[in-house]
Amino acid sequence: VSTKIDTKNLEKTSNIYESGPIIGKSKIMQQTFKLISRLVSSNLPTLIIGATGTGKKLLARAIHDLSLRRDRPFITLRMSDFSINQVSGTTLSIGETTTIIEGGWDWFKLRTLIKYSTEENLFSQPRNRISTTIRSSDFVTIHLGDFTPVINPYLVEGKRVRGIGTNIDLRWLTLQTVSGELERPIQGYLSNDRSYLITDINTDSSGAPQYILDRRGYTFGRQYMAGRLSISLFERISLGIFGQKAKDDKGSVLKNMNSAKFTVPDWEGAISTPGINPGLYTLSEFENSLEGIGSIQLKDKGWGGQKPMDNLVAGFDFLIVKFEGMVFLTYPSLLLFPISYYLG
Repeated sequence: VSTKIDTKNLEKTSNIYESGPIIGKSKIMQQTFKLISRLVSSNLPTLIIGATGTGKKLLARAIHDLSLRRDRPFITLRMSDFSINQVSGTTLSIGETTTIIEGGWDWFKLRTLIKYSTEENLFSQPRNRISTTIRSSDFVTIHLGDFTPVINPYLVEGKRVRGIGTNIDLRWLTLQTVSGELERPIQGYLSNDRSYLITDINTDSSGAPQYILDRRGYTFGRQYMAGRLSISLFERISLGIFGQKAKDDKGSVLKNMNSAKFTVPDWEGAISTPGINPGLYTLSEFENSLEGIGSIQLKDKGWGGQKPMDNLVAGFDFLIVKFEGMVFLTYPSLLLFPISYYLG
């Protein structure tokens, strides 16, 4: 395959490597630079092979920046896959696949991460991660999907949020906002006694058996909002105010899980009126068995002693710095009021 050498780009190649990201005067590096000068004028696909950390992406970027396609976005696609099969002789069968797509220009960059885990299931918080980060110059950053906000130590720093986050940094003025789902609702397990529990057996006003049922093993969906506004003056004074609100969605958990199984104890010894046979029932089977015999009492809220909550936090931080860069006075992250209350 013949490749035409662009001498103009060859000049750029030698110039950029004298003070650029790739440097080297050894024989092998000089051969690499000559190879780059040939590739930048070619439209042929190029495969770069090397171990992790040897600079494959750096080399690919250099070829792109010196090529005829340098005005188009540079897009990278990275994929990784790992699995954990055994730990101390115990089979786990845990696997995870990660794909990263990057592209854009100097003034606009986009990065998408897709992570799939074999641990993902409906009975725990999400293990999969899908997120997109958009950056415009150094002033605006937008997070979409799953991300970890960093605003203030008193807020939910280090926890995943599924939603949208913005960061507008004008040097003297910074605004950060977060809005999304902090925890998704978990309805509970279908296996034995994980979602329902019979706490008592008595009789109603007519003397018929009444089974007192309680709901267990669930998690309310929790919505989250947070923000911080800070002002910097003369590069010496910084004043910020922050706040958050985390609210449980009391309608996110279902009262009835018809396929959930639980143990029905023997009615003898609790009441004198005959009830149904003891054993393992689903909720649907339990309701059908009690028709014409007795009733179920399951309250509408406060299952298992849990109540949805609303949490509010607000505060400020203040910092003064000397010209030489040493801290002179600081009031970091003072809380104005942390409030938590039950929604009922």
